[in-house]
Amino acid sequence: MVRAIASRPALGRFPSADYADLLKTGTLKAAPQGLNQVFTATTGSDANEKAYKAACIWKGTREPQPCLEETELVLDEANDTVAAVVIEPVQAGGSDNHASPAFFRGLRALNKRKSVLTIADEVQTGVGATGKFWAHEHWNLPSPPDMVTFSKTAQAASFSSATLVYGLTSRTGSSNTWVGDLVRALLFKAIHGEIEKHGLVEQTARIGSHLYRELEALADKYPQNVLNPRGKDRGTFIAWDCPRREEVLGQAKSKGVNMGGSGDAAIRLRPMLVFERHHGRLIPEESII
Repeated sequence: MVRAIASRPALGRFPSADYADLLKTGTLKAAPQGLNQVFTATTGSDANEKAYKAACIWKGTREPQPCLEETELVLDEANDTVAAVVIEPVQAGGSDNHASPAFFRGLRALNKRKSVLTIADEVQTGVGATGKFWAHEHWNLPSPPDMVTFSKTAQAASFSSATLVYGLTSRTGSSNTWVGDLVRALLFKAIHGEIEKHGLVEQTARIGSHLYRELEALADKYPQNVLNPRGKDRGTFIAWDCPRREEVLGQAKSKGVNMGGSGDAAIRLRPMLVFERHHGRLIPEESII
């Protein structure tokens, strides 16, 4: 650990002798089901970019095109030039918008029919916050996404399930000097170990169900301020709309409750995985209405 911090290795060219073992016993142990390859990176943007590049290389084009009937129309109009469809399990930056598992299954089937890769962007949703380690596990897909990108709580990397895609990426220049960060890989190994040891994903699912019931009760009590609650059965990845959003967020912070806004009117919860029911009781009702 000290050596890795003091002398950062250029993992893309000169990985340390124990790096493969570190990934096998750490990062890869947390791999989404069916995904057995990893390309390490340093940030969420890097993870997404590398996945996009891999899709473009697989498809033979440098211009990826990004939605069931409308998506098919876009793909058809693109005339076989789309390399991949990139999807967030929850449209986190755009007001925390959710879609049904049936939609995602249909999208996956459409992509396979059109020979288009599916990339799940789990930079915000990955590592337990939705009550599953990976949010796309809620979809019950017959086959996993071709790639899953992640960062933030995971400390950054990109999984790829297709040997074809990974092989093309590894030998066609989709690399950089550092190719990830050894220290971050060590951190993610420790994070994953703690999550498994303490059952934090399962705990988050339970706490999320409780919080959502409480939110529904508030929506019934204050329908003018708690609109369109969403995130049921998605752990603590919960949000609602409020026409007084900025005022509510300000008064919440003044009472020690740190929540965030998204889009034009959404308020969203992002508690840590160690959040328990008694923490919820510390939140005064008047701070969120």
